[in-house]
Amino acid sequence: MHCEAEHWSLWQDYKLDIRFRGQYLKVIPTGLVHLRMKSDGTHYTWRKPVTTVHNLILGRLWVDNEGDVIVTCHQTGETASTRFQSYNKAGKSYRELHGEVKNPAGNVEYVIKGAWDKGLDCHEVKSRTGKFVEVGPLAFSMWKLREKPPDAHK
Repeated sequence: MHCEAEHWSLWQDYKLDIRFRGQYLKVIPTGLVHLRMKSDGTHYTWRKPVTTVHNLILGRLWVDNEGDVIVTCHQTGETASTRFQSYNKAGKSYRELHGEVKNPAGNVEYVIKGAWDKGLDCHEVKSRTGKFVEVGPLAFSMWKLREKPPDAHK
């Protein structure tokens, strides 16, 4: 797949491994997603999480994501990582995301908090003690879910 816009270009080497288990379908994507910014040539890559679609035969369909997503900036060496937790492991908080943005030396600069279906916020790190970080105030909102249009159910 390849797509372009005025300021960026995105492509991916994409292959799906699909497992059907009666009541659910597990989609395991393989391959990298690439994003290149046209203004300065900055190149990012990441792998997609595993997606499971539940209640294929009976009940209400719902989606579950699982696995680590690590975004790498190849020009600077910075990385951002988030962990998607499955419903079986996290219970009702399975949509919550927590992640980190690290500088090239591996030090945490920002902490990512939110939910994959509501929005993500980025907080600056206030202080570090070994592997533990103290989170500061909100630095910026990465994205927020917009309100659905009145006819979205159609």
